[in-house]
Amino acid sequence: MTIRPCISRSAPVVVGATKDYNDFVCLLENIDDILDKTGCEKMLVDLALSNADPKGERKQEWKDRFRCYAKFEIRCNLIRRLQDMDYRAFSVLASDSQAIQWFINRGQIEGFIGELSGKGLSKSSLERYDKIVSAQDIERVIHEVCAKVSSPGWAGKMPGWDHPLSIRDIWVDCTCLETNIHFPVDWVLLRDAVRTMVLAIECMRRHGLRHRIMEPSLFLREVNQLCMEMAAVARNKNSKRQRKRVLRKMRRLVECVKRHAVRYRDLLVKTRETGTDFSEAEAAQVVARIANVLDQLPSAIKQAEDRIIRGLKVEDAKKILSLYERTSHVIVRGKAGGDVEFGNTLYIAESLDGLIVDFRYYRDRAPADCDMVKESLARCTNAYGKVGSMTGDRGFDSPAVTTLLSEKTVTNHILKRSPRLMAEAFEDPAFRTAQRRRAQTEGRIGILKNVFMGDCLSGKGFDNQEIEVAWSILVHNFWVLGRMAQTKAQAIELPDKAKKIA
Repeated sequence: MTIRPCISRSAPVVVGATKDYNDFVCLLENIDDILDKTGCEKMLVDLALSNADPKGERKQEWKDRFRCYAKFEIRCNLIRRLQDMDYRAFSVLASDSQAIQWFINRGQIEGFIGELSGKGLSKSSLERYDKIVSAQDIERVIHEVCAKVSSPGWAGKMPGWDHPLSIRDIWVDCTCLETNIHFPVDWVLLRDAVRTMVLAIECMRRHGLRHRIMEPSLFLREVNQLCMEMAAVARNKNSKRQRKRVLRKMRRLVECVKRHAVRYRDLLVKTRETGTDFSEAEAAQVVARIANVLDQLPSAIKQAEDRIIRGLKVEDAKKILSLYERTSHVIVRGKAGGDVEFGNTLYIAESLDGLIVDFRYYRDRAPADCDMVKESLARCTNAYGKVGSMTGDRGFDSPAVTTLLSEKTVTNHILKRSPRLMAEAFEDPAFRTAQRRRAQTEGRIGILKNVFMGDCLSGKGFDNQEIEVAWSILVHNFWVLGRMAQTKAQAIELPDKAKKIA
């Protein structure tokens, strides 16, 4: 494969296009310009290359090829999240949209029709593109981009930008990112276990592995009937006794399916090469799927019996919320939409212009809000230097935070827990202005979650979700910078047009 010289970076012109389309193309042009002038794209490509070939022992031709594809993959990630589309929908749109094909530089690769378009931009390829760099690498790039646009050298780099952006003043908040799980009902976990084991058995049978068992789909039918019965008895007079009876039936079914799954798993390990057409990797995937359920099944059964039969409460820290998302937690939010949420905590810190300058997505149960401030201040100071002020709600206030910000000479605009201290703080006009601006941070969280992440995280496993969060925040920042450049350019054009009319 050879690389063509860089094609024109002028976006395709569509005659009769609507204003929304023209604004979208203008946004893509601005983001393309920002990728080049901040060096963000080069940083991501270099990080991807170091991950793929850390020792640098490959031939130069291979490296050039990898860089070309890495640039293509990174731009696919950016624009897919900018459009808030899943893999399948974007693979369809990218095959037909001139603007998207221009942005991802498909025309720069000679032999594009045979080498890329012939295979198609599949959903599986897009899923692999997400993992071209790690979440930690993306976080470093986010800090680097924010540092560059706030440096004195950024002035004049983009149309209408005669001064760098300010990130001295920081507004902080945290939220729950819900994982893609159903409401955690104890007996539904047993249904999930049966379903996973039965589907794994059916998969092995399709690939040639046979062992004595009744039709596996009958197990699914039976567990679904028990689930419907369990939901129906809740409205009956003796609901507690009947729920116990149904749970005991469900447990006997689970134990039966478990024995079949163990026999099939052991048989697969012994006779994979001779008795099935599985590859080694495919067989390992099926075995891991069964092992994941078997490892958690005793705890899930005990949890259901403790709550339904014995009437005991289970601590949130010991509760199994999902057999597939082990890192999800019960987060008490007390919001209007729900008292509790199920997922992981995301902390963000944004600048005055709406850039997210720092974030942390917590795998384990998140620390207290005041501890988040301490960690964030250290990261921001390391990435950007001196921080001017920090603003947050009452959850971030503590004597330790007050002392720390005073020692670091950072203006403390965090809302006070004490009503007396709060009233005294609101006498300061600067404090009132900072707290009034804090409402925009709530909106920033809404934009990030609803526009760039969807209703819930679609990635499976915390590592994939962490990458998803990091990409979303990076794309959000490019969206903010692109719209800002577009607004400033329009502000310059309007007076010129007025002069011509006059």
